[in-house]
Amino acid sequence: MKDAGGTSITMRLSQYMDEVVKAHGNVPNGLAEKIHKALCKELGLPERKAADLTEKAFSDAWSKVAHTHNEFFPSFVFNVSQDEPEITDIVAKMRIDASLIRAVDTKIGGDYTASRPNWPLQRLPIEFKRCGTHLDPFDDDPDHKTETTAKSRRAVRAQVMTYAQRIFTAQRRKHLYMLLVIGTKFRIMRCDPSGVVASEAVDYVKSVEGTAALLDFVYAFSEFTDRQQGIDITAEPLARDSCGYRRMDAVAKAQKGDFSHHPRYLDPSQSIPDVLLPSSKPLKPVKLGRYIHHDPTEPCEDYDHLPNRLPIPATWTYIRDMFRKSLDGMARRYMITVENRKLLVGDHINNPPSSLIGRGTHIYVALDWESQQFVLLKDAWRPYYEGIRSEGEIVKELNAQEVPNVPTVVAHGDVLEDPYDDQLLGVLQETDTSNYSPLTGFKSADHTLPPFSTTPRPTKPLPGATGKSVARGKARAEHIAPTSIAGSTSGHGVSAPAGPQAKLSTTKAANGIKRSADNVKSEVQRPEQGTGLRHLVHYRVVFKEICLPLTRFTSSQQLVSLLIDCVEAHRDAYVILRLVHRDVSAGNMLIYPRIRCEEDENGKRHYTVVWCGILADWELAKKDSEKQACEPERTGTWHFMSMYCLDHPEKPVTIADELEAFLHVMVYCGVRLVCHNLKEVRGFVEDYFDGYHVNANNRFGAPVGKSKVLETGKLRISEVDNVIFGSVKDHPLNRLVADLLSLFVARYTLLYRDLDEQQQRASTPPNHRGAAPLLAEQPQQVPLSRKKKSRRNDEDAMDVDEPLGNRSEARLKERAAKLHTHDEFIAILEKWFDSDKWPIADTVPDRLPEHVAPTRESVKEDKNKKQRTSGLLTGSGRTPQPVASGSGPIDPTTRVNTRSQAGRSLLNPETVSTGGRATSTWKPPRLPVAASKH
Repeated sequence: MKDAGGTSITMRLSQYMDEVVKAHGNVPNGLAEKIHKALCKELGLPERKAADLTEKAFSDAWSKVAHTHNEFFPSFVFNVSQDEPEITDIVAKMRIDASLIRAVDTKIGGDYTASRPNWPLQRLPIEFKRCGTHLDPFDDDPDHKTETTAKSRRAVRAQVMTYAQRIFTAQRRKHLYMLLVIGTKFRIMRCDPSGVVASEAVDYVKSVEGTAALLDFVYAFSEFTDRQQGIDITAEPLARDSCGYRRMDAVAKAQKGDFSHHPRYLDPSQSIPDVLLPSSKPLKPVKLGRYIHHDPTEPCEDYDHLPNRLPIPATWTYIRDMFRKSLDGMARRYMITVENRKLLVGDHINNPPSSLIGRGTHIYVALDWESQQFVLLKDAWRPYYEGIRSEGEIVKELNAQEVPNVPTVVAHGDVLEDPYDDQLLGVLQETDTSNYSPLTGFKSADHTLPPFSTTPRPTKPLPGATGKSVARGKARAEHIAPTSIAGSTSGHGVSAPAGPQAKLSTTKAANGIKRSADNVKSEVQRPEQGTGLRHLVHYRVVFKEICLPLTRFTSSQQLVSLLIDCVEAHRDAYVILRLVHRDVSAGNMLIYPRIRCEEDENGKRHYTVVWCGILADWELAKKDSEKQACEPERTGTWHFMSMYCLDHPEKPVTIADELEAFLHVMVYCGVRLVCHNLKEVRGFVEDYFDGYHVNANNRFGAPVGKSKVLETGKLRISEVDNVIFGSVKDHPLNRLVADLLSLFVARYTLLYRDLDEQQQRASTPPNHRGAAPLLAEQPQQVPLSRKKKSRRNDEDAMDVDEPLGNRSEARLKERAAKLHTHDEFIAILEKWFDSDKWPIADTVPDRLPEHVAPTRESVKEDKNKKQRTSGLLTGSGRTPQPVASGSGPIDPTTRVNTRSQAGRSLLNPETVSTGGRATSTWKPPRLPVAASKH
């Protein structure tokens, strides 16, 4: 796993214990000497050379000392797991060397298995490496970059961050402490969705002082509460005998009243459950207290409260199947509260995020306790800056304006640190690592502090030492850092994406002494760390609809129908609220079954199950009035972004860009799932969606295949990769794609002609392809009334085979101007949807079932990697670093101020963060049904 660059912070151990751990351990007198002696004995030091010892030699030594000295890790079991993966992990077979697991957790419920990772139980994961800086992922030298570029060192960072992500997936966490043991040295790491803060490397066997430093952290950690150890205590575990646990078992079973979700005409005599009929009303509560407890965490043993006595509402079959699957195996169950709504969940239903750094989105099919109906819970970490609205706020606004084909918000809100602690009232779960951002943070690592001293200390107690502990003090009350502090300096503005000037540290030096001018000067010259950090807050939103992925469509005509629904949602959101979605992608377009009622001329009602398109994931949406000042770099999902947005990441997203993204989604789904002539589609997908080119500024640009298609108007990226859908050339999808492409051919022809004129007037070549968009003007508001389907003449479409030189300026402008609004785009879709030449079922099994967007990296972050730079300019490269779902650089707005202090301006960091849109792992059987369009 590759995480984003610029998301690591290192600091001296003294500052780390005071500022990150915020505590010191009560280590018993004499224990450091005892553990030091035992470790040296098991390692065979000093007789043997530490450099000759293997990784296993170090882990075995720790294990033996832990078993012979229980006080080494108080209240924990030192579990070695470097040889055996989890029994259920038959694919990844992931193994971490060791971990600390609470002793009490090894005796409860039989979930603990010795010598295996036990991912759900780990409290402190520990990874061992041999001696040598070549296996150290961080560099403590102030004159060097914190994140090293050496291949072996980057591999270690990827490894430990993968383990951290695995634990975040298996547990409900807000942060995670780790120990990285590199031979005779250790580092403490604290990971959260924004990045990682690591201590300097300290030698724990060279001197007793080093062993004492290790024990200082271990004992402080052992005294932490669950919340301080990083557990998200707002997710309350459900005991097996609880009312909620038993009710989940009951509702997971198939019910007679459940409805099949495939499109069809319903028998007039068939009974339709009320809960499946369209309704804008809130979820109807049931009467609690008679058969089930008001509190689902309550034990439920009395007969009168058996969960299966309360009637179970009907639902779509695929929804109950998804819920049942989320309870499979050893999945733990939790109660999560969002705006006073109690939600019961099992395992997430989406693929786990590929990176710890980022939103960390997890999707659950949840049982809403109040209504006893299934809802969708989305748990993620969202950017937390002034001017950035939550997805729930945006979608509630869409719901209030009755924008069709968007999700319905049931509840939403940011997650509290501890809702039961009055001292933490109103404090949110925010990332702490991001507070070290040189752009927005109010903390900084003080590298003027001296490194940890390895000078051996006296074996006798120091003068004046008394009591039973040699620790510097008892654990202090944990301080929850605010997002900003009064009197601190604001972020520094920059005019180019190369990064801001180094921000001076606000952390005091040792003993509170101010630093000299020489120290400040050296700090400014030091390579800056943390430039890619983004401040995030834990967030949950509940939606009424639980949808199917777009890839479940059963015919190309049905795909067009779903596309029309989503484009209409996009149009109405723009016309009514001036909202631009900014992340149109295949993962954000969903399928939701609905029961539609129509009356015939005799007033008789007829019911039909239809599949409707839902445009989801509105968290990146912005008003079109929020121009350049709030526009993040390359917002969206790389594969579906317009060529112009990819080549000009600094430009705001326009309607033309969004419509182009819809076209790319249609092509993507068609190439993967519709019958066509290509025998091998992987090359096409790589050249059209995954690839990139590198411009003269060494920046990533649009894939060469995508550019060629948009410039020529033909779905062809080479002589052999010429896509023709269906068995005959007059398949409506071919004509539909050609008509839509003609609009964008006109747009880019004008853009490039304008660029050519600029080049002729200028004496210097342009830095990158393209010019300011001609279509920047936004359309005037138009009525929302549904218009009659357009009946356009075929000659209205531009002939893409016509030589570019023969295309008149007026004709091009006329075609390109149609991208000012959604009208022409929708009219073309509806025209070809009405064709009578669509095959009933022309889908095929997914040609790329395991296709996952490759990770992308900034060329500037890795100049030494020659194998990447060779051939980049030819367009043969793989995708750059992902920017899906807002995981790119954050908007130049200010951090949300929850403490009423002054906010800070946020700049556009050059580094692009990793991320990606997770897709559902559950796949119901595909049904060969005909398309239906309302």
